[in-house]
Amino acid sequence: MKDEISFLDHLKELRARLIKSLIVVGLFFVPFIPFANEIYLLVSSPLQQILPANSSMIATEVASPFIAPLKISFFVSLFFSIPYSIVQIWGFIAPGMYEDEKAFAFGIFLSSLVLFYVGVFFSYFVILPLVFNFFTSSAP
Repeated sequence: MKDEISFLDHLKELRARLIKSLIVVGLFFVPFIPFANEIYLLVSSPLQQILPANSSMIATEVASPFIAPLKISFFVSLFFSIPYSIVQIWGFIAPGMYEDEKAFAFGIFLSSLVLFYVGVFFSYFVILPLVFNFFTSSAP
């Protein structure tokens, strides 16, 4: 029989795992800060390639040129910390599962990780250029 722990102990473990995941996001975010503008240029390159000649993106708020690259750096740090977060989720739920459930759930976790990254790359290389092309062609 499995060792049973109280509901409060489950919450404490969940809290500890969430904190670890947030720390990893922060550890990825800090080194990305100096490269925030380069990351912004990389992420915005599909739009910049489709913009008409002699046009550029503009900031619609005063703080946008500063905040937008930092936001993108934060989302890139989330992107890179997803595997660790999934491992933390797995570490939380796996002790309460039977062996056959673990095998099934492990396949689901692994495939969800692969599908997440495939979806991100598909969106970046296929969907975003189509969407940006539509928006720039329908602009007045």
